Amino acid sequence: MGSSHPSQTEGIGSRTPHNAVELFCPIPSDPILPHSKITFVEIRGKASLCHVPPDRSCFVILAFICVSFANSADGKCTDFKKIEASGDNYVIEFKDGELWPWLLYPFGYPYVHVRLTPPSLDGDTSTLRGITVSGIR
Repeated sequence: MGSSHPSQTEGIGSRTPHNAVELFCPIPSDPILPHSKITFVEIRGKASLCHVPPDRSCFVILAFICVSFANSADGKCTDFKKIEASGDNYVIEFKDGELWPWLLYPFGYPYVHVRLTPPSLDGDTSTLRGITVSGIR
């Protein structure tokens, strides 16, 4: 008998109908690889299986590159990148100049903001499986 609960391998995602999930994922920054030297970010996951609902937002996953500041509620983010997918693995990539918040604010706190879709009508959920960064030391 199947379970309505997701397995650990599905990744982080919404389990509540009609509720999208906003994920704010801190990115490590240290002397070995400071965030201002990161040149590539890859965001991977799986999109929920949509059955062509009247609202196409079921298909859209958004990602932003952001930085927050220590003594302020302020921060900076890129414009979003989006992927439209249904039931497939997805990859969203940011390269070099697209990572401008991290380059311009080397003393800020870097993070990736991902907006996952709500679960589909049959309970399938979009997930975030991982974020990979690389750069120049």
